[in-house]
Amino acid sequence: MLWNPSTRRCQKLLVTETEFPREGFCCCQYIIYEFGHECVSDDYKVVRIIQFYGISSDTFDSDVKVYSFRSNSWKRIQNVPYYLCYKMAYGMLANGALFWVVSRKPESNTARLIAAFDLATEAYRLVPQPVYSNKNFHMNVGVLEGCL
Repeated sequence: MLWNPSTRRCQKLLVTETEFPREGFCCCQYIIYEFGHECVSDDYKVVRIIQFYGISSDTFDSDVKVYSFRSNSWKRIQNVPYYLCYKMAYGMLANGALFWVVSRKPESNTARLIAAFDLATEAYRLVPQPVYSNKNFHMNVGVLEGCL
């Protein structure tokens, strides 16, 4: 259920099924719900990501669905092609996209990539970054005055 405190209105989200990955995956690592406004169609969306660990420590899979308030329905979209880093898994909303710190593999000790999910196109992309001279750091994302 989502509640808007300024209008005192709430909307009950429909229940959606979880689509489990093919064989070779042992468990669900975590479930993330993100919320954002998509300006092009003036729609509010909820993004649900369930990420699964593979039996092999370097594999993962996901089940991603987007709920549209305008259509009052969920739809399955492409899996997240990156591994969401658990400690930094909460997305930041800026400029119509959700951003996360990610890595290419689950067992990576470094997470130096930033992935974006565009709420309008419902597509993933990597955010270009500079070349770092010191690679000994931990990355996180945040929003300041509407900018990532």
